[in-house]
Amino acid sequence: MKFFIHLAIFSSLMFAMSAKPKIYQDFHVTGLKTTEQAMTPQMIEKTLTDAGITVISNENLNEAFTKSYKRSDFKVYSIITYYHKEISKKLLTLYPNMGLFYPSRLVVFQKKNDPILWVALVSSRTMGKILTLKKREKLLADLDRSVLRPIIKTIKKPRFNQINSSQLRQLRPLILHQKELKDDKNIAFIEARLKKAITTSSFQLKNVMNLNKTLGKETPYDFYKSYQLRNVKTLFTKSTLYPESAAHTPYHLILYKKKGSRYLTVTQIDTAHLIDSSDITDTASLKALIGDQKELDDLLKKVTK
Repeated sequence: MKFFIHLAIFSSLMFAMSAKPKIYQDFHVTGLKTTEQAMTPQMIEKTLTDAGITVISNENLNEAFTKSYKRSDFKVYSIITYYHKEISKKLLTLYPNMGLFYPSRLVVFQKKNDPILWVALVSSRTMGKILTLKKREKLLADLDRSVLRPIIKTIKKPRFNQINSSQLRQLRPLILHQKELKDDKNIAFIEARLKKAITTSSFQLKNVMNLNKTLGKETPYDFYKSYQLRNVKTLFTKSTLYPESAAHTPYHLILYKKKGSRYLTVTQIDTAHLIDSSDITDTASLKALIGDQKELDDLLKKVTK
């Protein structure tokens, strides 16, 4: 009987991913009652790796919050950074800006005195909107399923939460900066300039990935890297009211040069997407996110001037 209950729940979720809901869902959010089932970020990481997902990091943000601000509103607050080797490789080949979601993130959180532990990740529908895809991309839906299926299967009595979106992100395109190159040696100079600019900014450089290594010999790019940044102060500021928002990736930068092109493209997701996805209205959170976007704009203009 339990199998059919879980099948019905999962089928409903898959329908929600493919059909157009009345309220747009920017996140998939599922949870469980920890008084009935033990679950930790480490257990979720193992579930993902057992399902063929490559986990890059599993970071306890509570430690960062406690170290910097001497407090946290959470019992659990962790970010798991991951990618799916086969599906992600196909998406990177088709869509250069897919690197903004490679690697992807999910957030595991449980507030103090709350029995529910939640897992949230950005939906494939949201990725498609940000990438301005004209039609639904099956590979993105496959990426959704590859992460959701093992997590939901692990949870005995899954619960689902709805995060409303303000739906304004359609008005805001991706932020693109292009730099004409005299030769490929200019790329190393721009990278060095970027790293130096980050060290004097409000952001920390958490990870750099050479996406051409993922794509291999058939890569359509001469150069393709992703830079994952973060601002701990902004994460802390918005965490209490909008804990799921940590799964969004507006602090990822991608730099790529297509074969045969003279231009290096630097792309970033406007923090307005995150604001809309979590329907952020809190003054302190808005101020932090808008301030971060201005700093990123200035940083990228300086790097590509």
